[in-house]
Amino acid sequence: MFSCFYVATVTLKLAVLGPERFWHISPVRNRFDFFNVYGCFMAELACIYYGVCKIRVPPDLLRGVLLLHIMRIVRILHYIQPLKQIATFVVRLASTYYRMGMILVVLFYIYGLLGEQFFGGLIYSTNPDLADTAFAQANYWSMNFNDFNSGMVTLFVIMVVNNWFVITAAFIRAAGTRWAAAFFVSFYLLVNMIVLNILMALIIDCSATVQQELEQEAEEEEDVTKEPSSSTIEYDYEAVLRRLLLEDEDLDVEQLPVRISAAKTQDYGSTKALAKKRASVP
Repeated sequence: MFSCFYVATVTLKLAVLGPERFWHISPVRNRFDFFNVYGCFMAELACIYYGVCKIRVPPDLLRGVLLLHIMRIVRILHYIQPLKQIATFVVRLASTYYRMGMILVVLFYIYGLLGEQFFGGLIYSTNPDLADTAFAQANYWSMNFNDFNSGMVTLFVIMVVNNWFVITAAFIRAAGTRWAAAFFVSFYLLVNMIVLNILMALIIDCSATVQQELEQEAEEEEDVTKEPSSSTIEYDYEAVLRRLLLEDEDLDVEQLPVRISAAKTQDYGSTKALAKKRASVP
């Protein structure tokens, strides 16, 4: 039902504006509507076809329909102020996320290679040094540096501080030296204490800036919709009065771009009365 309504809305909009204007006016929203609405409609038609033919609907197709429906929520981000602030906030921080992400990738890559060289092959389920340890009891055998991919997973677990002391203690026992702790402590200091803290500081700073900008935009929109103040009207009246009294006598009073309020008209009279006053001035 809702899909039919969305399809009708987008189709009418496409027919009224034309394909070219529809595609280039508000390109992000219109293109999102086009692909989301028609894609969801076609997927639902496919589900109906499977149902009519009494064929089991593929789970991926059902998940796709559900995902497209959920994505419609993105359209309301522009109209709800808190959601608009979050969306603007994410867009503004995209470049920051990219730079910080590249730093994390470099650190992970370096420590992954070092960990593979230092601790490769030390973690395995039959290692007698790890028997009856918290590491073995928790079945953390996949946390190792036996290959590069496992090393990346291990470093990520340490970054999110998920029982990192258990993992570190296991590597210290497997390596047979306490200097192995320097590897994990240095990684924690560089990633958690420096890079992630810088990222959090940038997020907080950008959040305050975005909020101020949105509030300023809202105030500007309110100022545009406000009526002219009384001081502006009085200034307009004085300007008209000077023109009436000082300019050439052939000036047509009715053609002046005058905007005088009712209150001012009661106090000073109409434009015709002003013309009479002007005529009496020598």
